[in-house]
Amino acid sequence: MDQIADHFPSHLNPSEEDYEGYPHHLSLEEVQELADSYCVEKLTMAGSAEEASISLSSFKDFRRAHSLRKGKAVIVDATKSIEEGIEHFSEEAKRREMDRKARKKQRRERDKAARRWWELEESLQEAAEAFQAEDYDPPKPSLTISSEPPEKGAVLLQGQDLHVGKRPSEAKEGYMSDYIDALKEAFADSVETAMRLRHIEKLYLVTGGDLIHVDGPHGTTNQTPQDLLVNPSEAFQEAVELLVWCIDYVRSLSIEVHVLTVMGNHDRTLSSAAGVAVQQRFHDADDVVDYPLKERVYTVYGDTLIMSTHGDMKKKQWRELPSIMMSEARDLLVTTENQIVTSGHLHFQSMDLEDKAGTLFSQASSPSPADQWHYREGYSTSRRAMEMLVLEPEGPSTSVVQEPVTV
Repeated sequence: MDQIADHFPSHLNPSEEDYEGYPHHLSLEEVQELADSYCVEKLTMAGSAEEASISLSSFKDFRRAHSLRKGKAVIVDATKSIEEGIEHFSEEAKRREMDRKARKKQRRERDKAARRWWELEESLQEAAEAFQAEDYDPPKPSLTISSEPPEKGAVLLQGQDLHVGKRPSEAKEGYMSDYIDALKEAFADSVETAMRLRHIEKLYLVTGGDLIHVDGPHGTTNQTPQDLLVNPSEAFQEAVELLVWCIDYVRSLSIEVHVLTVMGNHDRTLSSAAGVAVQQRFHDADDVVDYPLKERVYTVYGDTLIMSTHGDMKKKQWRELPSIMMSEARDLLVTTENQIVTSGHLHFQSMDLEDKAGTLFSQASSPSPADQWHYREGYSTSRRAMEMLVLEPEGPSTSVVQEPVTV
């Protein structure tokens, strides 16, 4: 035999048939780990062999040479004292227990992710079947503007925090249909108002960010239970159809649409899926521009850099967004003179100029009704409205358009 490892028992003959597959190529540390995996961690012979990247027959010869038994600790290094052996197994037992807990946690997280994906896949399948069977009739605007303003501009529509599927504290029969119709009416009225102020050439539609009230049958992304009017797949379908309607409405007015999908705290998965669905719906449309799905999405209109995010963060962190913008969108920042941060989440309107960085913060109101939790906690007095910022090519927004949403 060319090589005989130091850890091969000296009283045995390595040439005997029972030991010819012994893993002489492994180091002393590696064979001790191999012995521990079988004796201490109590893996199967196949599991221990796989962990050490050796064949099962090679492990059996190793096991035979050292008389390994599950639950009976063995020190492979014959030069170690009994005290050293006890210390080794005490430390090894602790390490193995920590590894076992870590693997158990990973399995739980994988199972949780698998369940979420299965629920999402089920919702998408149901929605896909509904979309395939739909009889869609694109909207046909009937507004008439006698004299269009000569100054060009754009609008940024805050389509966050719609919470489609939420059960209001005082829900009536047919509420879901009435709510969707009210959103469409407010959207159309907002666009008409903006068109009377400026010659609108682009509309930036910020969506996602709690577009849907839940992320699956167990509640929000963090599985916080919620009161629902419809099941998640129906809410997803209604939300996508609403976005498609709004985009087609604006396209019919010869306005280019930019779709910015951000992540929310209620529906990280489903709102992202809705963003992808919209991208696929208009993938061959020259007048619809979509952006990658992110926590913070950036775009530029004229001299203004715009960051859109949901805003579910602490106030101190929220104030650091201009610094984050300077880091993440440095290439866009050098071409602009003004910065706007748009957010939602808190369900009330706020406009604020941050002197430190000269950034305009715009926090939008929400058209969503109060549910039982909002009613109980007293968060039911904010104005329910759909909100737009009117943007100018050579400066930040000077106008806010708010259309009440009443059902």
